[in-house]
Amino acid sequence: MTKSFRQKMLNHFITPRFKNIPRNIEKPLAVMHIPKSAGTSVLRGISQALQSPADVSGFDRSLLGAFDGFSEFSPEIARTVYLDTNKMPDARLAMGHFSRSTLANRYRNAQLLTFLREPQTRLLSHWVYWRATPGEHLALWGGWRDCVEISHGSLKAFLTDPRIACQTDNIVTRMLLWPDQRFGNDAFITPDQDASLLKSALKQLDTFAYCDIIENASFRDSLSKWLGADLPMEHLNSTERVPGNLRLRLDKELDSGTMALLDARCRLDTCLWSALAKRRLKSIDIRSLERQTAMQAIARYGALLAP
Repeated sequence: MTKSFRQKMLNHFITPRFKNIPRNIEKPLAVMHIPKSAGTSVLRGISQALQSPADVSGFDRSLLGAFDGFSEFSPEIARTVYLDTNKMPDARLAMGHFSRSTLANRYRNAQLLTFLREPQTRLLSHWVYWRATPGEHLALWGGWRDCVEISHGSLKAFLTDPRIACQTDNIVTRMLLWPDQRFGNDAFITPDQDASLLKSALKQLDTFAYCDIIENASFRDSLSKWLGADLPMEHLNSTERVPGNLRLRLDKELDSGTMALLDARCRLDTCLWSALAKRRLKSIDIRSLERQTAMQAIARYGALLAP
């Protein structure tokens, strides 16, 4: 993404200050877990810090696009997918791949939390993670397996298949605003909606009681202080080395066309991440942090993919 695009977008309106609201122990906590944003490790840490297991976890429909083959899910998977959010149990601690609207509507008194990761790094991680997912696990997901296995093709194919736009196209913006008529469940966001969606997404992100970027060196200490309890941090649900038959050279995937697609699929989320990063990291050059993070990601995922 060019700096001019980002600045042009953010100049349309005043960026929120994203002031974290003090923890209120009388209120439940609800975490919007963005896939491949170190969320599994953080969620486990929150649960351990509070000495309270999550009362509810799983998915809502926001990350499943136009897919409707829910009857094909195994019982194990079906128990974690809430098609009717009114059936989500009461909770003191709700953590999962749920949109903001799901959490805010079902747990109206809860304090909302979320954590953002540099978007292109997150998207590369998502591709490699799906690519490395064992077939026996995919079998539990019925027809959704076909969507995950799009990751077995090229990175370009992964970024251009509308069936998984719900997870590859500005996923943070989507989770903040879903359901929203300005974008489809199986279509890519059109540029004419950028300014409107970004303004709305920034406003919704500002409603969270606590939000941060995971690249913040003080992430653990800041969240521990907010929770009022020391946050254990384990490295969980990490992206594994892909199977031998799916290995390839990442440098061959990152041609100019695919890099442009990465920019496009992350253009709004990068604005969100940058705006939040500037509020959390006062003395750090955000563009330098972004470049450093992306370069480290290419090195890491290149190694996981290498033949």
